[in-house]
Amino acid sequence: MNTDHRNRQLEALGIAESIAMRLRQIMAGECAARWTSCEYAHLARALGEIEDRLYSKGEYAPENVA
Repeated sequence: MNTDHRNRQLEALGIAESIAMRLRQIMAGECAARWTSCEYAHLARALGEIEDRLYSKGEYAPENVA
């Protein structure tokens, strides 16, 4: 595996860990009141699409790839 590929993998992992950490902080009460249900729904849809890509589900399932 080349260095650039590995760096992109580590970058993606760092972003995912940062998002998880921030969501935990928000859910623990820090600034939770500033987030609306609509914002959470949008975030969940975006993260769900990423999850689908990682697990080859939904529109990214092998049977749905053109």
